[in-house]
Amino acid sequence: MTNLTSLENSDSENELNRIDIVNAVTVIDFACEQGAFKSWEVITQVQGVRDKLQTFINETNPPDYDYAVGQTSCGGNV
Repeated sequence: MTNLTSLENSDSENELNRIDIVNAVTVIDFACEQGAFKSWEVITQVQGVRDKLQTFINETNPPDYDYAVGQTSCGGNV
């Protein structure tokens, strides 16, 4: 199981932290904007994963730090 830690407490390159999850959402958004996902089935799957990651970010967001992640929808950009 992957250990979720904050960036400040990360001692290992193998640990997953919230910044990594924010970056993953950003990559998904960019890929959607570029039209990387072609079939509606794939778009639906990717959007589902993106939504789960965004929910995690929103629910674990510390009140003093702003994660600027867009709300891009794959379906609207393809």
